[in-house]
Amino acid sequence: MKSNLFKRGFLSLVMAQFFGAMNDNILKAVLIFMVINGAWVGVLGESGPSIVTFCFTIPFILLSGFAGQVSDRYSKRTVTWWVKSIEIPIALIAGYGFYVQNLWMTLFALIALTCQSAFFGPAKYGMIAELVDDSDLSRANGSINMLTNLSVIIGTLLAGIVSDAYCPLPHRDPALADRQVNNGMDEFALSYDVPNLREGEEKVAILRNLGFEKATIRVEKVDDEKKSEVLDVADYREPVQKQDDSTMPQWQKDKYKLAVLNPFGEQALPTIALVLVAVLGWLASLLLTPLPKGNAQLKFEFNPFSTYVETIKEMSKTRLLMVMMAWGYFYLLAGIALLIVPEYTEIMDITRKNASVLMGVLGIAIGLGCGVAGFISGHRIMPRLIPLGALGLIVFFFLLAFVTPPVLGMKAKSYEVLFSSVSFFILCAGFSAGFYIVPLQALLQSLSPDGERGRFLGTANGVSFMFLTLASLVVLVLAPGFKGEEYKMFYFCSGLMLVGAIYFLWAFRGTGLLIGGGASGLSLTTDSVADANTVDETLSEDEDATECMNEDVSLSDRSISDLKTEENTDTSGEAGNENAEEKTDF
Repeated sequence: MKSNLFKRGFLSLVMAQFFGAMNDNILKAVLIFMVINGAWVGVLGESGPSIVTFCFTIPFILLSGFAGQVSDRYSKRTVTWWVKSIEIPIALIAGYGFYVQNLWMTLFALIALTCQSAFFGPAKYGMIAELVDDSDLSRANGSINMLTNLSVIIGTLLAGIVSDAYCPLPHRDPALADRQVNNGMDEFALSYDVPNLREGEEKVAILRNLGFEKATIRVEKVDDEKKSEVLDVADYREPVQKQDDSTMPQWQKDKYKLAVLNPFGEQALPTIALVLVAVLGWLASLLLTPLPKGNAQLKFEFNPFSTYVETIKEMSKTRLLMVMMAWGYFYLLAGIALLIVPEYTEIMDITRKNASVLMGVLGIAIGLGCGVAGFISGHRIMPRLIPLGALGLIVFFFLLAFVTPPVLGMKAKSYEVLFSSVSFFILCAGFSAGFYIVPLQALLQSLSPDGERGRFLGTANGVSFMFLTLASLVVLVLAPGFKGEEYKMFYFCSGLMLVGAIYFLWAFRGTGLLIGGGASGLSLTTDSVADANTVDETLSEDEDATECMNEDVSLSDRSISDLKTEENTDTSGEAGNENAEEKTDF
């Protein structure tokens, strides 16, 4: 018997997802920070963040189809327990990679973690439909999306804190921002400050009087075009009290960045964070209630793309394919946005923690938007929220690109106003995203065939990560043209959303799905015909009529079943008419 949203089964799923999403974002965000301006800056070139994102998305593309088959063949509870158990040793590998400063080991762990998450995705989304009634799907999706985004916020904030402790960033002193350094050793009295020095030390003399025990110092010269060049990397494996001035390069009249890595202090912090969160997610999986067994007769198709092809062919017989594409399209925009926001550490010269706050604002906003969309929907699925969300994304992405971010040396009042504007527009864009994705996700779950829900949702999950990978490629191509002004790529995001919104409105024309009148029904079949004088709508693929008699009422179990794919719609016209009083908000 299905539980409601407040019973152990659904709450356990929410917590398992909460900690899983948190761990994914801690590892990915710390890696991105490290390749932008941390311990591994320059190792992957200027495309470092995009390469990290590729490592994050490719496993989802290759494995989601097969993972969907696994979740259909076995109990989704069993699948969840196994993937959560595997997460713990993966977290240990990632933590050890950070501890020994091995980028490749850490990237391997990221790939392994995303492989694990790829198997959790179809089981998770399919489990929602097994744990709650169809009438609660919107609220369930709104709740899990809201809490998932909360976990992303916490994970991103933790990533900023962990990154700053693992490899501290220099902080520019505004009072010295325009200072020109002179000849001689005074050139090391730089306009950058390094945090976490021992008490009593002069921070501006970091290169002349090293206070770090067993530290690595990296020095970069920054020219007027904000291009940086690594001048020196000094690795001190033994405690150093005094550096011989004669060994210091005579750099003059330039600005520098200093990065300090303490390999035996906070170096263990990434390990502690990743393993702790993995253990909490595993404990949550133990509390899941028993779920129906899968189809033991299902044969596996190991070709990673054949499952996608077959499933997409089935989806193409209905409007479900277009629903999936609209859902996946959001991840193209989200992927671009999530690669732009970390660049604000350079654009606005802020700490990683503050950049994490901006990403946290985005996560909070998406969570709020999902929660409000779920609350408004109640026991219904309300696709009419989708155009509202799309409009908000178009407007606020445009404003994010239009408003120039605050820069160093700007008056404090102006700096605060512009920083607040950037934060506010990120908040509004995220809130709009919640309205866009919740109805689409609920439609995907409710309209997928019961016996193949895992395969359908696995395909949808894979497609969403194809769009995320495409986002990395887009940023890789566009970034050189926006060097130092990466925020202007939000113009591109706004334009993409506008084009996508127009296309999807056209694709769903005549169905009443997105902007239909108060009495219009929903057609998910390609060849359906709406009667302009009635509210009758053809809902099954064999064109048997199922009437939707009232305007804004709940989506029932039977009316959902009438909307599903061909394999679930071979009921007779008489059976469909028995449901004439079943109601939908479509």
